Amino acid sequence: MFLNLFHFRKKDLAASDLPFNSFKEFIGLTKKQLKEKIGFSYNDIHSNVWMYHLYPDVKITKPNYLYLIFKDGVVCKYYLTRFKTSKFYKLYDSHLNTEPSHD
Repeated sequence: MFLNLFHFRKKDLAASDLPFNSFKEFIGLTKKQLKEKIGFSYNDIHSNVWMYHLYPDVKITKPNYLYLIFKDGVVCKYYLTRFKTSKFYKLYDSHLNTEPSHD
């Protein structure tokens, strides 16, 4: 799979320059470690959900967005989506509850 991590700040990294082999490597990283590894983009340091663009242009047939979910400041899950969504923020980004509610 061709990975081209794209930040809002136009920091477009070539696939061969990416400092990771799979998104599973992000599990267990702290926000500081993640920031050093792939950058901060425009994510909120206090948020439990960080989002990154994977490609500079939207690809209809491929995942375009990477969502990283934090629990206690450590990446615990990741999701790949084709389209930008706010559902992860609604589920995980409550400062009082970091687990999804199943109401």
